[in-house]
Amino acid sequence: MRFLFTIAVFFMALSAEAQRWELQSNFWVNLHQALFDEAQSGKHFEAQGMSEFETKLWRDSVNTYRVRFYDRSPIFDDELVRINDALSAATDLPPEGFAEPVTKALLSAAPVYRKYRWTTDDRSNKFWISIAGAMIRDAGDDLARDHSRVYGVPFPTRVRVDVSATAGTYGAYTSDGGSFVHTTISSRDPRYQGYAALEMLLHEASHAIAGAATGAIGSEIAAVGRNSNPKLLPPRELWHAVLYYTSGELTRRALVERGIDDYTPYVYKQQMFDRAFFGLREPIETFWLPYLDGRMQREAAITAIVQATANQAPPRNGG
Repeated sequence: MRFLFTIAVFFMALSAEAQRWELQSNFWVNLHQALFDEAQSGKHFEAQGMSEFETKLWRDSVNTYRVRFYDRSPIFDDELVRINDALSAATDLPPEGFAEPVTKALLSAAPVYRKYRWTTDDRSNKFWISIAGAMIRDAGDDLARDHSRVYGVPFPTRVRVDVSATAGTYGAYTSDGGSFVHTTISSRDPRYQGYAALEMLLHEASHAIAGAATGAIGSEIAAVGRNSNPKLLPPRELWHAVLYYTSGELTRRALVERGIDDYTPYVYKQQMFDRAFFGLREPIETFWLPYLDGRMQREAAITAIVQATANQAPPRNGG
């Protein structure tokens, strides 16, 4: 009886881990992302054998997206977020509730995409999933617990990951899908290949619990100014730099435990401390790393980072 109970507990734990991460290659999400990518980039998809009629169907759909979404962000625009979230659960047809031009564009372009592009995109996505999925099955639960410990809040219990050939300007973004955290990530973006895929899955899901002004980190950074010195103006991207550094360092440690000792976290690999996070490397390494090591309290670490970086903050109207 005890043996059977142990087996049951094991499979319950295995099931819980499997339910946390759901990686998929969805036709409609990929089509939506392809249309949006061409609408914003100005690229024109062409394939050998495409008829004039098929070319017109595709370009008309892209033009609909260009007119409607050209200057809108898939991360912050409510309609684009709603479309992507809804398509994530779609199978045969796009769901109801979209604006008529959007539904028409998707339905018109779908046969062309399925005939000339989907097989290749789906294969790329599934190959990426086979690699990232293996890593997340082995290390995902450990890393989720590590992130919860660091941020002091529970990590998301359900993360749906739509793997797509394209996924916006940054190649990955996350939205609140309601009952799940919804990440869309590119299978072809070189920044998210190999072990970086594992880090980015944790980084993206962390956006559900850490933000610029709410949740972990962002709200704590803001509290430093309110509680100690209202004149402290930390860099607007400080919270994001901490987010990148945290997932990168925790992933690096998880990989070391699994025999991989030469992984370079994303924030260093992409030289982000020389660009978007200029001037933040030394304070984060000096104060946040000791916190990750258990040698410093989180509040003290954040306070020290804010105090060390506040003078570097650009004017609020400085862009």
